[in-house]
Amino acid sequence: MSVSELPRATALRSPESQSVTVMTSGGVSLSWTQFLALGVAHVALALAARSVPDIARLHGAATLFIGVAATIRSPRAAFWASAYIAGSEVLWRMTRGVIYWEFGKYAICLLMAVHLLRWGQRNSRWMTGVAYLALMMPAVLVSVDRAGLTNFTRDMVSFNLSGPAALAAVLTGAAASRERGLLPGVFVAMLLPILGILGLAFVSTATATSLEFTTEANVTTSGGYGPNQVSTILGVGALVAVMAGSLNRQWSRRGVFFLIAVAMLLQGIATFSRGGVYAVLIALGLLALHAVWRPTHGQGYLLVVVIALTLAGTWVVPRLNAWTGGALAARYTEFDLSIRGQLASEDLELFRENPVFGVGVGMAAVSRSDPRLIGIEPHTEFTRLLAEHGIFGVAALLVLALVTAGRYLEVSDVTSRAWIAASVGWCTVNMTTAAMRLAVVPLMLGLVLMQLDARASKSHQTDPETPEPEPDA
Repeated sequence: MSVSELPRATALRSPESQSVTVMTSGGVSLSWTQFLALGVAHVALALAARSVPDIARLHGAATLFIGVAATIRSPRAAFWASAYIAGSEVLWRMTRGVIYWEFGKYAICLLMAVHLLRWGQRNSRWMTGVAYLALMMPAVLVSVDRAGLTNFTRDMVSFNLSGPAALAAVLTGAAASRERGLLPGVFVAMLLPILGILGLAFVSTATATSLEFTTEANVTTSGGYGPNQVSTILGVGALVAVMAGSLNRQWSRRGVFFLIAVAMLLQGIATFSRGGVYAVLIALGLLALHAVWRPTHGQGYLLVVVIALTLAGTWVVPRLNAWTGGALAARYTEFDLSIRGQLASEDLELFRENPVFGVGVGMAAVSRSDPRLIGIEPHTEFTRLLAEHGIFGVAALLVLALVTAGRYLEVSDVTSRAWIAASVGWCTVNMTTAAMRLAVVPLMLGLVLMQLDARASKSHQTDPETPEPEPDA
């Protein structure tokens, strides 16, 4: 489906309407029947695109075109379109229909640029993303000095800075946005294409004529694509499904989101890719801690979800382990860092040797002392920043730490704090194991500046008697 079917507004006004209420143009509500129908349509789209990759290319191009057009008309569209693109990125890659490998991240940059030019409002946070990206620039000059203005340099800069560029764009766009209460719509927009990915992975697993499990990641249960990326996107799908459910007062509707989360989590576990599973489990644990801290209707649901998942795990996981011949337990109880630990160690050594400017963007892979690791890109974003950017990378990490910690302390309600903690926790694990390979990582981290509820921020209190403006027609 295209961005034209994405939500145009989300209402969190009265207790009766504090469910995830998704609105289209003109204020027409997207019903649950329509939401489920769109989910099924995305599964069908994914299956069709697997057979005809041009469908995925057309879908990607149409998504960006409609997203830009919608952003020009509405200040809210950029965030939903960005979420939809981030959720679709792995779908396009696994159906061999990606227009350009880093298309998702640069598409988000374009959408945020249009949003800033059309609707942006400067404030004290506006320069945060700009400062973060500016700290990346000295290392670009180092790369040019070392390798010249070559295709290699261009490719390395494009690959390694696409994630930071997307993060800077979302940070700036979120800080400059005057819109509030947008995140429930972001959750829904992101979930739709991930349902298609779930469908592909499930069909691949169910129709496999020979399914063999070892202690390595499984391509078949990942829909025929890279297990790391599939596990990561299914994990974030489970997380946003749980968060979407927490914003809904009706337990029947919460149940729908809970079932979606369980399905995505189980399929993610079946990929045997540990990073994505560990990340979402840590994020859910952080949600549970906040639910125990100060229970409300939303936090109570989060606690119920975690307890239910734990109880279900005691029944489901042993059966999954038996189905895999014991390989599941062997895989997930193996805590070696494999090659990631060696790469991180090499990155730190490069930082010690080049502490000021680093070795240059993309140059860590060709500067390693171990010949067996030469040519392998860093897997840990934090050590990559140190190795390739030097002291400027340290400064960039401090910017991110201050932004996320400051935002956490600023919001006044526990639901928003739970969301920020879970999102940052999820991003931290993924940036440790897979840098910023996927657009959803910088998007999730940048969106911590968005308000979960229009009443969530201490510094943005609004008059409860003043109605929110209706979405643009």
